[in-house]
Amino acid sequence: MADPDATAWVLAGPDDAPDVTDGRLPRLLLPPTCYSQTAMSYMVKCHDRRGKFNAPAAVALGVEKRNFKYLAAGQSVTSTDGKTVTPDMVLGDPLPGSGIIVADVPSPDFVEAFMRRPEWKSKELMSHMVIMYWILGPALSSDSRILAFIHTHAHIKHVFCADDTCPNMVTHPGAAELLVKLRRIDPARFPLCEFDNSVSYPAPDEPSPLQLGRAGSTTTLMPRVINDTKPPAPFPDLLAPASDVAQNCLDLAAAAKAASEDPAFLARVEAEDGDLPNRDAEIIPLGTGSSVPSKYRNVSATLIRVPGLGAYLLDCGEGTLGQIRRALGRQESIQVLRQLRCIVISHLHADHHLGVVSVIRAWYSRCLADESSSSSSSSSPHSSTSPKTLAISCISRYRTMLQELSQVEDFGFHRLRFPNCSPTQGYRDRDVVNTDLDPTWSIQSITRIPVNHCWRSHATQLELTSGLRIAYSGDCRPCPAFASSCRGAHLLVHECTFGDDPSMQAHAVAKKHSTLEEALQVAREMGASRTLLTHFSQRYVKASCLKTTSSSSTCGGDDDEHRQNVIMAYDMMRVKLGQFQQAACFVPAVQALMESLGTHD
Repeated sequence: MADPDATAWVLAGPDDAPDVTDGRLPRLLLPPTCYSQTAMSYMVKCHDRRGKFNAPAAVALGVEKRNFKYLAAGQSVTSTDGKTVTPDMVLGDPLPGSGIIVADVPSPDFVEAFMRRPEWKSKELMSHMVIMYWILGPALSSDSRILAFIHTHAHIKHVFCADDTCPNMVTHPGAAELLVKLRRIDPARFPLCEFDNSVSYPAPDEPSPLQLGRAGSTTTLMPRVINDTKPPAPFPDLLAPASDVAQNCLDLAAAAKAASEDPAFLARVEAEDGDLPNRDAEIIPLGTGSSVPSKYRNVSATLIRVPGLGAYLLDCGEGTLGQIRRALGRQESIQVLRQLRCIVISHLHADHHLGVVSVIRAWYSRCLADESSSSSSSSSPHSSTSPKTLAISCISRYRTMLQELSQVEDFGFHRLRFPNCSPTQGYRDRDVVNTDLDPTWSIQSITRIPVNHCWRSHATQLELTSGLRIAYSGDCRPCPAFASSCRGAHLLVHECTFGDDPSMQAHAVAKKHSTLEEALQVAREMGASRTLLTHFSQRYVKASCLKTTSSSSTCGGDDDEHRQNVIMAYDMMRVKLGQFQQAACFVPAVQALMESLGTHD
C-alpha cells in the first residue's frame, strides 16, 4: 500500500502473507513504478597495490627473514635489537590501481546528459583509467560529441562496441565448427550459420586512442597494465573443420544419401505421409542442452515455422534471439519475428524462459516498424487493420512477472495475450483453451497437461487451424496423461536429458527428467508420427554417448512402416516435418561423426 506521508511503499512481510492451506503460493505483487529513463555506466578501479618490498633495507634494520611476510602484509615487527620496524620503512610507494569505464549510450537522447556528468572532470576518479568501453546505439559511433570526448581523453584507450563498428563474427567457434562438420554429413539439414567478418566503419588511423571492439581482445589491469596491442586473433577458420571429417563418416553419409534418394524409399515415404498436414513445416532447434549453455549446445528453445500459418516457439532460454539471428541471418530473422504467433513456456526454470523478453521486445519493435511503414504506404504487404498480438502460453505467475517488468520498460506487454490465464477469473490458470483465440495465431486449441517436474510444470499441445498437432513435453518424467491427451500427434518434441546408462536412471528420477528409452516409450504410447529428442544433459558433450537412437528409432512398433521417425536435435539444424524419414537415414553417419569427435574432447 502507498504511504503518502513518507512517499514510500510498505510491502507485506512474511507475517502479513495470507494463510494458504491448499498448496498455492501467496501472491504478493511488486509496487507500481514507471518506465526507466536511465542508462547505467560504470567506473571500476582496482585497489592500490603495495609498494615493492626492499629486502636489503629490512636486513639492514635487523629484521629476521621469517618476519618479512608481516611487514609485507602491513604489520610492524620487532628487529633483533629490539627496535620497532614499520612497513613504511621497507616498502616502496604504493602503486595506484588501474580502472576501466563501461559507458552505455543507447540513443542520441542520452549523449548530452552523459557529457555533463561531473565524474569526467574528477581527477581522483579519472586518474589511472586505462580503457573505456562504449556500448553505443545505432549511428552513435559517428556522433561528434562522443568523438570530441575521446579526443579530450586521448590518454585512455577507447573501444567501440556497436553493431556498426564490430564484425558479426562467429563468437562460439566450437559450435560453428561442429555445424560445419555436420554439414559435410547432411547438408540439407545443417546449413551454415550466419556471420560477416567485414566492418563498414572506417578503421581508426594509427596511432589512435580509438579501437574497434573485437571478441577475444583482452586488457590486463593488475599487477601492471597490459593492453593487448598484438594483432587480433584471426577470425575462426570454418573451412579447415570441413576437411577434418573421418572417411568412414563420409562413406556412411554417402550411403545415407543414396538410401534417402532411392525411388522405392521415396515412394514409401510419399504413401505413408500422404495424410500428414503441413509437411513443409520446418523445425529449427535453437537450443538443445539442459541447465546452462555449453560449448556446443545452448539452452532450451525450438522454433517451428509453418508456411502460411506462422512461427511458434517452444520455450525460450537465454540467448534465443541471438540463436535465431545466427541460424537464419538478419533478413530471415525479421521474417520470423513477423510470423511469430505464440511462445510456449513449459515451466519456470531459468533455462526455459530467460530469453522471452528479448524475443518479445524484438517482435514488438518489428511490429512498430512495419506499422509505421504501412501508415505511409497502404499497399505495404505487412499492413494490417488492427495491431498484431502475440500469444504467451504460461502460468498466471509468469504473466504477473511480465506485467511488473512492463512498468520499467515498454516491450509491448499491451500486445501480449495469455490464453491460459482466464481474464474473467482474476487471470487464474486454465489448462484447456479452444475459444477466444485470435484468428491471426492460426491456433485451433491449446491444451496443457500438468507433468512431474518443478512447481506448475506443463506439457503442451498446440493444434493449428490446419489440423497439425504439436506436442511438447517441456521437462518432466514420463507422463501417461500427456501421451493419452496428445494421442496421434503429428510432431512430438520430447526432452531426453539422460541416456540409457543404468546409472542414470536414479538420476533421472531424482532430477525429474526422462531417459532416452523413456522418451521413446512416450512416443510409442502417444503414437506420434514424428519425434524430435532434445534437452540433453550437458555431460554429453556432443551427445556421442546417446547412440541408441539409431536402433530405437521406431514409434508404435518395430515393423518397417514405423521406422525412422525419431531424430535427435542439434542446435541450428533445420528439418521439415515431411523429411524426418530422410533425415533419419543420416543418423548412423551423424553418430559416427560424434563418436570420432568425442575422442578429441
